Amino acid sequence: MGNTVDGTQSPAPVPPQPKKPQTSEGQFEQKSVKSVLAEASLSTDVAKSKNPVPVTTFHERVINQQGVSNKQKTIPESIDCGVKVNFHSVSEPVYFKKTEKSVLPDETPKAPVTYEMMSIPMKERIATGSNGFVQSARLNGKEDVVMKRSYCAQGVWDEKTYTVYFSAPAISREAGILTGLKNMASDHPGYKNIVPFRGSGVTSIGEPLILLTRADGALSEQLLEKAKDPKQPQIPGKPLPFDKTLGFAQDLFSGLSCLASLQLVHQDLKPENLLFKDNTLWIADFGESTCHEGFAAMGIHGNQLTMSERRAGTGATKPFFLTYEEPTPATDIWAGGLVVLQMLNPAKAESYINRINNQPLKDKGKNGISFDKLTPEQLSELKTHCQQTVQAFIDESLTGANQSHRPAMKVLLNRLLDPDPGSRISALDACEQLKVMTQTLKAKPSDSPS
Repeated sequence: MGNTVDGTQSPAPVPPQPKKPQTSEGQFEQKSVKSVLAEASLSTDVAKSKNPVPVTTFHERVINQQGVSNKQKTIPESIDCGVKVNFHSVSEPVYFKKTEKSVLPDETPKAPVTYEMMSIPMKERIATGSNGFVQSARLNGKEDVVMKRSYCAQGVWDEKTYTVYFSAPAISREAGILTGLKNMASDHPGYKNIVPFRGSGVTSIGEPLILLTRADGALSEQLLEKAKDPKQPQIPGKPLPFDKTLGFAQDLFSGLSCLASLQLVHQDLKPENLLFKDNTLWIADFGESTCHEGFAAMGIHGNQLTMSERRAGTGATKPFFLTYEEPTPATDIWAGGLVVLQMLNPAKAESYINRINNQPLKDKGKNGISFDKLTPEQLSELKTHCQQTVQAFIDESLTGANQSHRPAMKVLLNRLLDPDPGSRISALDACEQLKVMTQTLKAKPSDSPS
């Protein structure tokens, strides 16, 4: 989310000294990993800091239901997620320590994992990504969980080794969002479709962790086939059974309705970030999530983000272009529609998604035309373009016994992939429409008129 993160893993803030660092300090930039102990940073920025810098701390949140019944709920800025984080200026450290609500696995990591080890096989590592990696663990002696960890870099200063965890601020931010969902939305019917959050904390070596219930796998694995040559990338697989697609889609929009109840925007919905367990779909990976106010409107340094800074995630999941519309729950609806395309026809989905995203407007420029600058005629043109693409996709994808479901799926996809976010279907309405389709499928599995 931010460009530069300075980090330390000390038990508590210690005033910096002119020549010798009293805590682990370092610097990391998203696009280029620099030396953990940049001498210039230690000798200038840190050494010259004599007065306490402003600190934003996420404390235990207090819910007051009085007087806010008409206000849309959002996760408050002050929240205890099990990782106490003091956000300083970019030239100062970021401290992590346990809170009363800290939760750690039975056996916490005994040693950090360096960035160089990303390409080396590691026992128990399940997946890796831009915000760290996932490793299997145990909780309470019997529960299978996974822990989300951060890669790190290490350096030496005065014969001491110092460690910086690249993703620690991002992990603590995601832990806050998951804590907010658990505290404020666990009574929502769609919460069962959010990856179960078991807690978070900081290990003895200063590494923040997130604990999650272990899934059976990711949706992306269901949509790919292993290539005959192990050196080649996986290839698109066969479509999911139609009833399974409807079930997973219903779970997806059920989960999105839970996020929308807190005005949360996931911003990175794709098959890789959708998990399943016992045929139930879970939305996971909230590292890019945002909101118009409250905790999720803040960056990893605790600063309020501008609207442009809140746009994040994978560009392929956004309507047309990254700058097309502001991030709102409607943005996730569009991304959910793209996921439905991928489940219906993995082999053809990418080409049709590219076709949808090819904004067919004159003088659109390199980055397209943002939604607020569209004329009514241009918006009508975009709607026609999307509807024609959806029709072609359905004709090619729903064949044989599934042809009878074309009309209902066409209506749903046209509402999910409506270029106007103001008229795009809500997650709750999409979920209800999918329920009707499922009931119809169960009532007449094979003899529906074509």
